[in-house]
Parts: sequence; C-alpha cells; structure tokens
Amino acid sequence: MTSPRPSTRPSTRVAGNVGRNMALTALSNLLAPIAVFATAPILAQVLGVNGRGEVGAATAPLLLMTALATVGLPDAVTVFTARRPQMSRLVTANASFLLFVSGAVSTAIAVFLAPVFSGGAAGVRELTASAALAITPTLLIGALRGAAAGQHAWGLVNSEKLVSAAARLAATVLLAGVGYLNVGTATLIVALSPIIGGVAYVRLRTIRGPERIGHLRLSGQLLGFGSLLWVGSLSGVLLSRLDQVLMTPLAGVRELGYYVVAVSIAESALLANNAVRDVTLSADSSSSDDSRLGTSSRVSFLVSLMFGGFVVATMWWWLPFLFGRAFSPALPVTAILVLAAVAGVPGSVAGAGLIARGRPGLRSASLAIAALVNILLLFALAPALGAVGAAICTLAGSAIAANLNVFFIWHYFGIRPGALYLVNVGDVVRLSAVLLRIVRRKL
Repeated sequence: MTSPRPSTRPSTRVAGNVGRNMALTALSNLLAPIAVFATAPILAQVLGVNGRGEVGAATAPLLLMTALATVGLPDAVTVFTARRPQMSRLVTANASFLLFVSGAVSTAIAVFLAPVFSGGAAGVRELTASAALAITPTLLIGALRGAAAGQHAWGLVNSEKLVSAAARLAATVLLAGVGYLNVGTATLIVALSPIIGGVAYVRLRTIRGPERIGHLRLSGQLLGFGSLLWVGSLSGVLLSRLDQVLMTPLAGVRELGYYVVAVSIAESALLANNAVRDVTLSADSSSSDDSRLGTSSRVSFLVSLMFGGFVVATMWWWLPFLFGRAFSPALPVTAILVLAAVAGVPGSVAGAGLIARGRPGLRSASLAIAALVNILLLFALAPALGAVGAAICTLAGSAIAANLNVFFIWHYFGIRPGALYLVNVGDVVRLSAVLLRIVRRKL
C-alpha cells in the first residue's frame, strides 16, 4: 500500500458532506471548552493559584508524552483509511500495536523523568508518575479516532468528545460538592476523562476487504508516513506543550497556574479550526479541492476571529469574577495566547492540506523551525517575564509555523495566501447557511 497524492477530482459524496461535517464537528468541539470553562473556575477557586499550578505541573508531562508517542500514527490511520476503506481493520490493528509499544516506552520515560518534570516537589512527582499510566490507553483511543475520521464517521468522533467532556465536568462538580476535590483527584480527572470518552468507539465498524498485505510491510508504511507527520507533531507538541512542562523549573508553579488558566481559555478560540482541520484532512485525502480548502480556511479564520475577539473584549470582567482576583495576572497572558491561536488558523488548515496531498514533511519543517524559535525564546523570557514571557514565545512560534505552511501550499500547489486569509461576503453567507441548516435539523 502506497501513499499517492489523492485525485484532484472532487468526490460528490465527500464534498457534499464536508460543510455539514465541519459544522457538526465544530459544535461538538464546543463541548471541551464548555467543560473547561465550567471546571476551570471550580479548580481555581478550590485549589488556588499554587494548587492549580501543581495540577498543571503533574499533567503537563502526560499531555506532552502522549502527543510525542503518537509517532504520527492516528493521522496516518485517517489518511490510509480514507484512501483504502477496505483495509481499515488491518490498518487500525497494526497502528494500535505500534501505539501500544510506543505508549509503554513513553510511560517508562515519563515515570523516570518525573522528578525533573516536578521541579523537585515530592507530591507533584508522585502525581506525575501516576498520571503517566494513562498514556498508553489514550494512544489506543487515538488509533480508533483516526479510523473513524478516515471513514467520515464524525458522529463517533463527536460522541467521544461529548463523553469526555461530560465525564470531566461531572467528576469535577461531584468531587467539589462533597469536598474531595484536591490536587490529586483533579489530576486523576484530567488523566482519565479522555480514556472514558473512548467508549464511543464501541460502535466503530472497520472493514476487512479482500486486499492482502503483510503486517510488517503495512507497519513499515504506517511508520514511514506517520514519521513524516511525527516530526511535525513533535515540533507542534514542543510548540504547544513544552512551555507548560518547563514553566515549573523556569518560573515556578504560581506562574504556571496563571499560564494554565490562560491556555484553557485561549484554546476555546480554536474550536472551529480544530473541526475544519480534522475534516479537511479526511476530505482532502479522499479528493483534493483547492477551492474547498481555501473556503474552509477563511471560514474557520472568521469564526475564530469573532470568538477570540469576544473573549478578549469581555474577559476583563468575567475572568476575575469566575476564577478569583488572584488570577487577574492571567489577563494579559490570555490576550496574547488568543492572538496566537487566531493568527495560526489559516496555517493550520494549510498544514492539513499539505498532509492530505502527500507533503507532510513540509508541514513538519514549518513546525520544527517554529519550535526551535519558541524554545530559545522560552529560556530567555520565561525566567524574567514568567507566564507573559511564555505567551510571547507561543505567539512567535505560532506565527512562524502558520505562515510557513501557507507559503509551502502556495509554492507547491498554487493556492494563494489570500485564498486562505481574505474573508469575503460569500464566506459569511456560507457560514450562516450551514449554521442555519444545522439548527433547523436539530429543531
């Protein structure tokens, strides 16, 4: 099985459902921010700045190592399944085995390095090691998510998000209500809620077709394609997660407490982009369409810009109210991170297009360069400026990665930057029409 560039002739079935899939996935992506918005103030009020920082310090290595250990395999499963649906069972099984091995190695590394990640705090060190046990099951769920996305089974993907968000919210509220919400139980909730969401894939049906291929050969192809993605994923993880891991030794848990709150709010601006990126990867792998890619980028940029603008304009009164005035220093950090999130949206969609069109190495190069700049700036700015310095580093890295992706897709596939960035009246009409159809369908 090879990984050829997909046909440029649009598939009617795929193209016709893309807008609806993106809208439904975007709506489901609201669930995670809603859960975060509902639980973050509870955690902040109950645990305080230092306690919230300790939870962030204990779970940051879990999030970092989980992302590193994917080796690009979930996205590889999506691409391979979208191109060869008849091999979905074989692809998913091979990827799951590879992820199990990767997860076991990553868990051992995380446990071994727990004293370093914790900054020497004994309680945080133990929680870091315990949370690391969730790495392998989380990776296995990623393989199932990739298979569902490759089959355009977005209902299952959305159900996973619903269950995970509900589990996180319900557990936090319940434990807070009975007085058992502390740093340890909060860490447990963060680690286990994504695993609980995996129950949605019980309904996943993979196909075992007549095509035969050796397990070693298929595993090699998955790893080969996935490794090209993984270089980018590695850089992307360093760009988005390493700052939280290093904040404790560089600036202390208090600054991390501010930063974690800011990140949880800023990431909500990406709810539309995450949906568009995921659906674009699957749809463009099935059939490339330059016009669809440009429209997806502009609409996602528009939604993220509106939502991000609303967050920044209003957070000055609701953030201190919800989280407590002790978290007021997180305000400028949040504003910078929202700007970084919104500015990177067109580049994120362009990156999905590069992967789907058989050039994952270009996206990886963009993220690698951005991650290098981010790391160098982090060591220079975080000790002096704390959370604000880390946010500035993220903004610089996000801008570099996004614009390099946009340049590469322009240079190699002829899609002009304006087609990804410049929102027009037609995009507003399309967005309104899709949302109206979704609302009518739900009613």
